[in-house]
Amino acid sequence: MRGFYRASIAVIVFLTVAAFVWPSAQGVISHNTETQTTADIYSDYAPVGLTSVARNSRASAVYINVVKNNGNQGMGSGTYGIYKGYPVIITAAHVVSDCSAIIVSSYNGEMEAARLAYLDEEADLAVLYVERMRSMPQQKFKFIGPKRDMIGKDVVYSGNPNRVGLLTIYGNVAGYSYNRMILHSYAWMGASGSGVYDKHGNLVGVVSAISIGRWMLPQLIEDVVYVAPIYYMNETVLQAALEVIHDDL
Repeated sequence: MRGFYRASIAVIVFLTVAAFVWPSAQGVISHNTETQTTADIYSDYAPVGLTSVARNSRASAVYINVVKNNGNQGMGSGTYGIYKGYPVIITAAHVVSDCSAIIVSSYNGEMEAARLAYLDEEADLAVLYVERMRSMPQQKFKFIGPKRDMIGKDVVYSGNPNRVGLLTIYGNVAGYSYNRMILHSYAWMGASGSGVYDKHGNLVGVVSAISIGRWMLPQLIEDVVYVAPIYYMNETVLQAALEVIHDDL
């Protein structure tokens, strides 16, 4: 990521939100313990008119609330799913780095404390271990394979931009810059960590940043979203970390 910053002509703005209202103490305990059927989950959060990929994106999206080690609070987005049998949240590294507490929340109010399992700040990728979230679809993650040209391909993500609630945003891949995929799409503060899917349901990356141009006056570079590609994740390291955490529980 160091090269990513130095070579960019724009200021890269991460999309986390600070100074949110922290959940009550009881929020660290899941208060929705009844397992919902897939039909229940999808009827609540994923209208039939959407594509199956967009519906999965919405049904698997979570809020992430954090307390940083310096006492500051913030939030971002993430995606819940099953990775090699382990319940996890995939998000952006800058959302959950240097944190003393991490709470993830589904859109129907289920909350769980999360443990950091994997962090790659250069790639801006992170994975959290959580207890199985019973109100969420238990779908297995499908990661896109080694880096390949996706320019022009359609993608979709769901998250919590600007804290307005669950939104589903479409876009397409415009190109690549260093270790980032660039989308022609939209993103706002709070969208960081949202899982980006291709039309086949593969997780291709997570929303990472937007750009502020450095011309005569600072200005937002509209319709440009930086995505941290999932193929930079070291799955060998991730699986080993998840095994250690699981054995400690």
